Amino acid sequence: MKKKTALLLSLSLIFGNVLPVYATANVDINSVQNTQDIINISSADELISLSKGSTVENFTLNKTYVLTNDIDLSDKDFKPVSIFSGTLDGSGYTIKGLNVSEKSTGAGLISVLGTKGSIKNLNVEGNISPDGGKTVVGGVVGTNKGVIENVSFAGYVTAYKRVGGIAGVNDESGFIINSKNHAAITGTKIVGGICGYNKGSIVGSQNLGRIAGDNESVLPDDDKMKSIPSISVSNAVTDDVKQEMTGGIAGVSSGIIRDCTNSEKVGYSHIGYKVGGIVGLQTGAVNNCINEASVYGRKDIGGIAGLLKPYIEISYEGDTIDSLERQTETLSKLLDAFEAEVDRNATILENNVDGIDSKKNELEDSIKERKNFHSEEADKFDAGLKEKNNDIKSITGNINSDISDIGDNVGDLRHGESYKDIINDRNTKLQNLIAAIKNINEISKRMKSDIEDKKESADNIADDFQAITHEIDDLYSKSNELLDYLDDEKSDLRQNLDNSYDTVSTKKDELEAEINKARQDLRSSRQDIKGSVDGVRNEIDNIRGTIQNGGDRLKEKIDDGKIYFDVSVNPPKEYVYGRLENSANRAIINGDINTAGIVGRVGIDPEDSIITETDIKDDVDKRGETSLNFSNNVYALIQSNTNEGEINVKNDYAGGIVAKADYGAVIANKNFADVSSQNGSYIGGIAGYSKNLIKDSYMLGDVKGTDYIGGIAGIAKDLIGNTAMSTVVSSNSGRFGSIAGDVLKDSYVSANRYVDEGVGAINDITLNSEAGIVSYEELLQDNNTPEGFKTLRVNYFVGDDIIKTVNVAYNSYVSGVDIPKAPEVEGYNTYWENKELNNIKRNINIHLVEERWNKNISANTNVNGKPVLLASALFYEGTSIQVEETGIPETDKDVIKAYKYSIIPGGKYINEGIELRVLNEDGKANAVGIKTENGIIKADTTKVGSYLSFKVDSPQGEIVLIRTESINKYIIILSFIGAVAVIISGYLYYKKKKK
Repeated sequence: MKKKTALLLSLSLIFGNVLPVYATANVDINSVQNTQDIINISSADELISLSKGSTVENFTLNKTYVLTNDIDLSDKDFKPVSIFSGTLDGSGYTIKGLNVSEKSTGAGLISVLGTKGSIKNLNVEGNISPDGGKTVVGGVVGTNKGVIENVSFAGYVTAYKRVGGIAGVNDESGFIINSKNHAAITGTKIVGGICGYNKGSIVGSQNLGRIAGDNESVLPDDDKMKSIPSISVSNAVTDDVKQEMTGGIAGVSSGIIRDCTNSEKVGYSHIGYKVGGIVGLQTGAVNNCINEASVYGRKDIGGIAGLLKPYIEISYEGDTIDSLERQTETLSKLLDAFEAEVDRNATILENNVDGIDSKKNELEDSIKERKNFHSEEADKFDAGLKEKNNDIKSITGNINSDISDIGDNVGDLRHGESYKDIINDRNTKLQNLIAAIKNINEISKRMKSDIEDKKESADNIADDFQAITHEIDDLYSKSNELLDYLDDEKSDLRQNLDNSYDTVSTKKDELEAEINKARQDLRSSRQDIKGSVDGVRNEIDNIRGTIQNGGDRLKEKIDDGKIYFDVSVNPPKEYVYGRLENSANRAIINGDINTAGIVGRVGIDPEDSIITETDIKDDVDKRGETSLNFSNNVYALIQSNTNEGEINVKNDYAGGIVAKADYGAVIANKNFADVSSQNGSYIGGIAGYSKNLIKDSYMLGDVKGTDYIGGIAGIAKDLIGNTAMSTVVSSNSGRFGSIAGDVLKDSYVSANRYVDEGVGAINDITLNSEAGIVSYEELLQDNNTPEGFKTLRVNYFVGDDIIKTVNVAYNSYVSGVDIPKAPEVEGYNTYWENKELNNIKRNINIHLVEERWNKNISANTNVNGKPVLLASALFYEGTSIQVEETGIPETDKDVIKAYKYSIIPGGKYINEGIELRVLNEDGKANAVGIKTENGIIKADTTKVGSYLSFKVDSPQGEIVLIRTESINKYIIILSFIGAVAVIISGYLYYKKKKK
């Protein structure tokens, strides 16, 4: 588990005390630095020299290295510093040109920053792309066990697993404070902008680099699948290739992330599992973080966390073994008392026999004729008593043996190997009756599988207790026989003595007194022994019942699958981990399954321990003394978070706060954005699916999906004190409601409110005990209503970025002057989405639509398969051209054909005009005329194959094809006349001059 020091520091971070703690640490460091060596580094060679000597930790221990200027490592043979345990002060300078491409364990500027090491005030630029295993790779440090403060990295980092812009792994003792990543980070598993795998603390840091921005796979060089060039939907589920656990700050975090911001996109559309704006897989705590950039992926996608794994604690309570220990201790005491009682009564009986024997001897002189008879009877009495006493001792021995067998079998049960992942094997076998029973106090910690393996031992215990019962019954029977024997002997003796009364009259009184004493002692002994036997028998029955009850409870746990118990609503103590609080998402979140503004899913995936290469027991804490009556308590809290980015999911499970919560309490969260699914169910303004509690949360936005659609939850268990102002739409008229589509079995719904838009609270039904209608005006009067309800926002998006926000009052509108001009994009027709901007009652997101211009269209009318008319310009998508042939007036003998055309809806052609091409199949025309108010105007015409091409300015009009032969005849005649006139004129001029 976490080291104590790391836990204490983490606690201080959670409660806002990181600065005092760290300041104290700095004071201690500075006091030591007075005696440290201070070494200036001003060149690449000096940095390389540091690297060469760093294979031994003592080389840098307690030394301070200070950069005095920028250092360029370009074209230098630099290898990462192996281990650094001193202080590296960059003084604000930059190490650039860092290039790591060879095989390297823990690639980065430094492979391992030791627990006594620190880096501060340093900028690093480079390309980190090592060969080999490609694991534990960071821009600055491979593994950080010390303190990194005010450090930045820019460039590229490419590796397979545990990849980060600052560090590949931030260990339990590690701190990363006020640091920034500007680099593009590419990896396959456990990839983060600041750190790949965070076990320690990341505070006040920011990611500004693109994380997992394409579908390129990165695999170890020795992987047999390295030939696979990229990830696609078809192969994205292949274990080695599947991108998973990706975050803007950390890929996986079992530690603390606090006051951090992600400002660049994370993930790739439809690819990637457990992707979050801050962290991909969270098992620790996240507090006061902000995501400002879009997040993409396939499954478990969240604006803050992709998957929140609850904190798990094994809680031990008094159980079967504890009860068995107490009861067997009681049995042991009863057996001790029983043995003492038998011994005491045997002594009394022996004394009585001795007394009677003494009296008998005194009578020998006076009863000579009955001497032999009385002697034989006394011997029989003595022998019988001893025989019965031996029987009792034999049975007591059998009981001791049987109880030892029980101890052995209980030990077998406690030492079962099949419990090794759930139960500690720190127990010891029972050594003897009392010691063995008293030492049943250690059982294992974890029960992972196959409790049935212990059935044989449990059966053996039951058999042993059956044997004890049999022996106790036998003991009781023998005791009864003893008492009956004594009574018979007493009666015979009395009868014999009575028969001798005449001869022993002088001894009669004394013998009678002795017999009466024996009778009283026998009666008392019988009662005492019977009480002891009854006590033992009752305790045996108690033990048998305890074992039966314990077995029944274990069987019930297994049969019901109650492996985990959610204690999030009423935790037994204050938990540090399993919390996601006070964070905000301000960007669009896109995924296929389990997609939400804050956390995609709250759940437990056992296979995660394989990917993170951690022992599952290291993720589990223990509380209480070890026993078989344990429960795996899980705790998750999603509290006081805000989502402002719209949520788009392709399939099932989406929520403004959480998509699917198998565990955890969702309390006091706010969502101000729409949540929609293309064709999925379980869509909610706060949660798509919640198996526990949603309380005191607010929703302002629309919710759309197919089935189980709700303003607060698609489906949930407990809903208390929530408020929704939503338009809820079910595309197939499934289960939907202003509060929830439906609720789970044994749910509790109370004190919810919604602004009425004609849809009931739960599955379109409102019960007074569950919810009530509230007006918008009443909400404004409520001091608890969030500020986000009081002013509505109309956001204009270009891509994933907001370029303008217009604030409007409830039921108001956006004026034309407030609508921004749609930005132009070359080759595209751009315009704003068509959304109703009057009577606004919700926050509205309006996206820029970018459609490629449709440059060429053709008429449906054709001749011999050829369209009659073609058009070329920047047309809107879906534009068509209609052509109708019209009649030719008889006076227009040169017109071959006439057409009327219309282009709808049109496009962008004000400056360039529209190029039309009309079919001239028979080639009879080679000119086109355009009808105007002033008649037909000939257009500049070009022949293009069987078409005549020309331009027009209007999308509607009439055109004619003209017969060119008539025009040429007149031109020839006129030309001939002109030529003749020129000849005549020249002849006359020549003749006149000659005269």
